[in-house]
Amino acid sequence: MALRLKYAMNFEAIEPSYDLTMSIEELDAQMGDLRHFRDEGLFRDSDWQKSVRDILDFQHEDGSFGFVDPRHVPADARVDFVYRPSYACCQVLIKLVLEGGVDDTVIRSLSKGLEFCCKRRLFGHGFDGSRQQIEDINDFVSCGTLELASSCPDVCPEFFALLNAIGTEYAERVRTCNVFDDFGEFLAVDTMQVARALGHEELLPLFVYGTLMTGMPNESLVSESGYLGAATVSGFTLYDLGAYPSIRHTGANGGESLVHGEIRLVDVDTLVAINRLEGEGALYRAERVTARVAGREVPAIAYVYLHDINSKNEVPTVLQPYNRYVSVRDSLIWYVCYGSNMLFERFMNYVRGGRCRFNERSYGGCGDTTPPLASEPALLPYSVYFGNMSGSWDGSGVAFLDPAREGQSFARAYLITREQFEQIHSAEGRGESWYPDALELGSRAGIPMVTFTNRCRRPENAPSGAYLEVMRSGLRETHFHEDPEQLESYLREIAST
Repeated sequence: MALRLKYAMNFEAIEPSYDLTMSIEELDAQMGDLRHFRDEGLFRDSDWQKSVRDILDFQHEDGSFGFVDPRHVPADARVDFVYRPSYACCQVLIKLVLEGGVDDTVIRSLSKGLEFCCKRRLFGHGFDGSRQQIEDINDFVSCGTLELASSCPDVCPEFFALLNAIGTEYAERVRTCNVFDDFGEFLAVDTMQVARALGHEELLPLFVYGTLMTGMPNESLVSESGYLGAATVSGFTLYDLGAYPSIRHTGANGGESLVHGEIRLVDVDTLVAINRLEGEGALYRAERVTARVAGREVPAIAYVYLHDINSKNEVPTVLQPYNRYVSVRDSLIWYVCYGSNMLFERFMNYVRGGRCRFNERSYGGCGDTTPPLASEPALLPYSVYFGNMSGSWDGSGVAFLDPAREGQSFARAYLITREQFEQIHSAEGRGESWYPDALELGSRAGIPMVTFTNRCRRPENAPSGAYLEVMRSGLRETHFHEDPEQLESYLREIAST
């Protein structure tokens, strides 16, 4: 048996080979010729009609149009050597039927061929199986199969039902975000296009947490997409990269972490634009996540950053979502303290005012008595010493940072407003003998870290027992939860500095 496609293209003969002597190169060339013949269109000349008759003569008893007899080929080779050639030949016949003027022989051959095509549900094989199925479905749609189902529903109802079932399956994959192949490749665009082509909805739930959010610069990309609501995703950490944010998996030792964002329902055209924006596969990688929206779990796709991140750029959960963070970050500052204010209770005497039980002194408080938005341990690259004679601590010394002496000092960073920082600085004393100098210590989450000290070293003076106990409690609260020996070693070290 031979398949000889004349059609003005000088096609070479395609000889069925029962011992698989056909090479992959020969297979690819012959499939290329067959697809080219299919896609060139139908022309009513003698060569074209002769080629169609050759296709009909090429059909096997089981309905296939394979380059080999499926009874004599290993299972893993049937897709390439039997099924996909059969798909292409059936597609040629579909176009012929839609042109009209065919006889019962063509209808019977097509019906039998489509019945054979149902056997694998059009699924490919190996690592490329999903992509082969998508490609073959698209080829059937492009050649007019859906029009054939409408005009000639009796040709092969089983095949038309199969296409509808596949469309339903693909729409469900999109809805549940199962749009990856077995090797993790992101096939959402192709999956959505198939669902759309087969007449099914193709809206993908997308978790947006950065510049695509409401009020952000790229919101226009999703402004026409459905808004499912505010959402959170656990197991990830949000980072500020400057012009845009990113998320990364928190890791086994990161504890419970949340990223706040929104769920948008995007169509395939919107997803194509977003993939381009996110640099999917190069800058970000799409992943399936579980989001919580209004108390229920929703599958979604999120873009996860692929490159290294400085942990100092982590955006605290309390400042999220990102659109809120962007709106407030310029009004905030990390106040870094290294003395008695490391104890939260003591620090709040400066914020809320009232009497401090550690030194029996009253404080006026800040205009804004809101507690810190966040508090984190910090390490400073300078030495701490005790100096001056503080009236608040019975004339004993208090902590100063010496930026002229390298070292390692334990500290605590409070995220407060700039207004609060200025008022606390004034309460601590801005005079030349006290803390006139604000010292910038870098940034965290894009927000400056600042402390105050005196660049001129003050006369040394030992702290009182009460002051030292407050520092001890603050260090225990912040750094030394379970290591009292290291805590005492550190206090002895700075007392002797």
